[in-house]
Amino acid sequence: MTLHDPSYFERHDLSMWDRLIEALRRDWEQTKHDFAPESGHELNQSLADTLKQAIGREPIPPADHPNPRRVSARWVPDKR
Repeated sequence: MTLHDPSYFERHDLSMWDRLIEALRRDWEQTKHDFAPESGHELNQSLADTLKQAIGREPIPPADHPNPRRVSARWVPDKR
């Protein structure tokens, strides 16, 4: 806590703030890559990822590492 922090400020608020900043940083890097691939990083970051990371429901990968890809359905060959 610093001199400028309000009396209700606690340490877990800071970690929440840090998560928010990092999630938004990752989202910005992905946005830059989407518009100009040479200027950002492909992080496999979607808005859903940003929101989940910001609230702590999903871990934030190390800097410049993409989010793991998700498989939405498992393909099973037709057994005719």
